This record gives sequence, structure tokens and C-alpha cells, in this order.
Amino acid sequence: MNEDLIRIGDLSRVTGVPIATLRYYESEGLIACVRTRSKYRMFPKETIDIVMRILHLKSLKIPLAEIRRLFSTDETGEETRE
Repeated sequence: MNEDLIRIGDLSRVTGVPIATLRYYESEGLIACVRTRSKYRMFPKETIDIVMRILHLKSLKIPLAEIRRLFSTDETGEETRE
């Protein structure tokens, strides 16, 4: 197993975020996973920091749509429009 990847259950334990919520974040494009041959979700360890940022922003009452926009700005350096 790749040492740079963690299972969704481990990501849930480390961040305190339920697995169902992590799946939702993935479906919303906030976090990304790779799939193993047996279809398990594996996340880069950097995803821990991303999830913690999401939690912080949510604690400030920022909606997920705005968080998604902020993340797309972070990655590209520019704001993107959908």
C-alpha cells in the first residue's frame, strides 16, 4: 500500500468527520481520492489539512458553495466561474 495515501476510515478518525460527510465532500469536488483495484477510496495525506480547513471555514458559517469557490481560487491563483 502507498505510504502517501490513507483510507477513508483513517481520514475520518483523524479529522473527526464522518465517512458519509467525507464522501459528500468528495462528490462536491472539495476533496479527491484515488481508487484501489478493489474500489476502496484512498486519499493523499494532504487531504487531512484540506478537511481541517473545510471544518474551520464551516465553523465561520461559510457555505460549502463559497468554500468550493475559495478552493478553486487557491488551486489556480485565479477565481474560476462555473
